[in-house]
Amino acid sequence: MLEGYLRRARDGGRLQVSDTRSAALIFMGTMNAYVFFHRILKVVDPPVPLDDYVETVVEIFTSGAIRPPRPRRRAASGPRPARRRKA
Repeated sequence: MLEGYLRRARDGGRLQVSDTRSAALIFMGTMNAYVFFHRILKVVDPPVPLDDYVETVVEIFTSGAIRPPRPRRRAASGPRPARRRKA
């Protein structure tokens, strides 16, 4: 069901993912992790509210979590002098 939704989203240009089956499993795995850590192991204290968790998962899934590095800014005084090599 989720795989079909993701496939239609990909085919419609709304999602960039090559393997919709794996993407569906990854998404569902995050939901299983919530249940496992919160309900079975009970190791997350205080618990993360489910709404916050799902919102964050969707945000990462749709926007990504890793951003490209920012371009380095040059000093206002111009280019840096060349480093001297050790002999």
